[in-house]
Amino acid sequence: MIGGYIGGKNVSELDEKEWDFMMTLNIKSAFLISKHVVRHMISSKYGKIIHVSSKNGLHSEGYDSAYSASKSGLLRLVESLSNEMKESNINVNCIMPSIIDTLANI
Repeated sequence: MIGGYIGGKNVSELDEKEWDFMMTLNIKSAFLISKHVVRHMISSKYGKIIHVSSKNGLHSEGYDSAYSASKSGLLRLVESLSNEMKESNINVNCIMPSIIDTLANI
């Protein structure tokens, strides 16, 4: 899966397409993946799901509203799904790394 970050803009400068991109990338994708894999996990009465959020989902310094809101939303999705799946022996968690340097041309 590809990651993404849109930052450096205040809310009034942020384009609606940029907002939608962050929500799709970080919340909708996690929702759809979870929705489809839990069906199989429920039938086998076992599973583990790990999503990747960010420390920005807990606290924002500003100028990253779309990214931080999407990562915060992901945390709430994981929290809700985790509680829903407890009785089915399915573990749902989220890791929250900070900045990760990656090669730009992979």
